[in-house]
Amino acid sequence: MNRKYRDMEQRLVANSQPDPATGCWIWIGSRHWRRGYGQLAVRVPGKRTPRTLFAHRVAFETLKGPIPAGHEIDHTCRCTACINPDHLEAVTPAENLARRGRSY
Repeated sequence: MNRKYRDMEQRLVANSQPDPATGCWIWIGSRHWRRGYGQLAVRVPGKRTPRTLFAHRVAFETLKGPIPAGHEIDHTCRCTACINPDHLEAVTPAENLARRGRSY
């Protein structure tokens, strides 16, 4: 992790911007070129190069807890750049697929 941040929570807040209209916390850092998910590089102990992780998954694990085995993170707001933990839910792949295209 970059030394200018005290912890991962501070890094997430510093790289997101709240949208008052939707309640989303929009990731303003790097994004996946096609799918729009926020991404960030995280140093892994013992590795020479950082690992790129999706910001919504890091936000969920940092602010809500571990992602259960066999689950994915669904954006209930349908905004792939959102990292607001209140808009993120751990669901099975089947449930995530069934929810695509739905609005909440």
